[in-house]
Amino acid sequence: MRYSLLPLLGLASVPALGGCPFAHTANMDVDDMVKAHARMSRGLVASKSSPSTVPTSSTTPTVGKKGVFMMNRIAPGTSELYIANTDGSNERPLLSDPVFEYHASFSPDGEWITFTSERNGDGNSDIYRVRTNGSDLQELVATPAVEDSVVISPNGRLAAYVSTANNMKANIWVLDLQTGAQWNLTNTPSTAANSSLVESYLRPAWSPDGEWIAFSSDRNTQWDGHGEPTFLGRTGWETTQELSLYAIRPNGSDFRQIISKPYYSLGSPKWSADGKRIVYYEMTREDTYNAHRPETITTANSTIMSVDFATGTDVRVEVAGSGVKQFPQYLDRNGTIAYTLKGGTSEGFYTTAGLYVNTTSATLRSPAWSPDGKQVVYEKTTWSIRAGYKKLYSWDSDWDYRFTDVFPQISHQERIAITQKQLGNSSIVTLNTTGADLQLVYDPSTADFVSDNETTGLSAYQPSWSPCGEWLVFGV
Repeated sequence: MRYSLLPLLGLASVPALGGCPFAHTANMDVDDMVKAHARMSRGLVASKSSPSTVPTSSTTPTVGKKGVFMMNRIAPGTSELYIANTDGSNERPLLSDPVFEYHASFSPDGEWITFTSERNGDGNSDIYRVRTNGSDLQELVATPAVEDSVVISPNGRLAAYVSTANNMKANIWVLDLQTGAQWNLTNTPSTAANSSLVESYLRPAWSPDGEWIAFSSDRNTQWDGHGEPTFLGRTGWETTQELSLYAIRPNGSDFRQIISKPYYSLGSPKWSADGKRIVYYEMTREDTYNAHRPETITTANSTIMSVDFATGTDVRVEVAGSGVKQFPQYLDRNGTIAYTLKGGTSEGFYTTAGLYVNTTSATLRSPAWSPDGKQVVYEKTTWSIRAGYKKLYSWDSDWDYRFTDVFPQISHQERIAITQKQLGNSSIVTLNTTGADLQLVYDPSTADFVSDNETTGLSAYQPSWSPCGEWLVFGV
């Protein structure tokens, strides 16, 4: 990574530079400027001074708030639930008032669809249920914690779900739908893991008799990035995931591992109709990163597997071949399995009986099929980017949270610098505190101090202000 120090174009004047601690670098070449910055880097942490101008209403904090907290969110801009026949026909929106919903699932009796929604604030997920015709919307759990992946028990009395309540880690919880009582299954003395290692519990699934909840977990695994190993770790910093399958009783007893495979991720467990087998996807830990990236999705692969629940043996390959195959589910008592293939021109919903529904015309994710195998529910997402300063859910009641692009930094002079990662081409830009007066400072694709054969794919990151507000330092 290169580090660059540039004056703000159009803002620097000779008198202004004379009062700036970096004035003596104005005629230096890039290497000398970098050295000068290195000597003074401790003085570049800018704190917000008293406002010199009154922000517009778009950034004026609510009365009683301390101010505005600028936050980036890398996520789809829209996510809406749809329901259709398994063959793709008769598609229609599930909700008449969609906000931002995902991870839907049918109840075992086929009467309800449970799902995650952010209708209480952009970025805060809560869990709901609704009739399959979109009526009788009910809030199940809504807190400042993350709630997700809710599934109803076969007797309709309980719901298992994921929540980060109490310890800010994803655990499996159970909700009594009649009394409202809630209890944590995986953060107990009998399930305790090594707290210094990775620990999350995901994708709960009820056994047909309601006696067990299966789920995936990365408990007791190491933090690890992606790419090639080096003496400092892997070349990519984004964390990959190694998952195993576990089961537990709804009362928290008999916690046990079902199956594990070192350096692999085993996820999204679902039960067979007789409760004897569990189907899941299996992929290498490295491919848990590749499967998320558009430039590497076609290089990633997963396999649909099944295992005998009682013994953790008799492991079978159900669907092999190339491509990222996810969300497997038994459709009937004959063992037909439905799943989705992500990425490429063959993206769509598949069954082992030969059905294929091409979904490349839209981005469809997280399918779940009805108990009778006749319907499927899923979300459609778009990557339209949120507008700058869009209001987000505030996890701190003293502050208003607003959306911004990545690496925001505010100067003593009340000017914001960001990397336009989502809204541009990873250039460095500045703007005022109202979101107006956008000015391009550095475009890595046209930088004159980088040779033409080096500019392809370059990005500029993490701008930081000099105390005088006349200079920015950033990495390329």
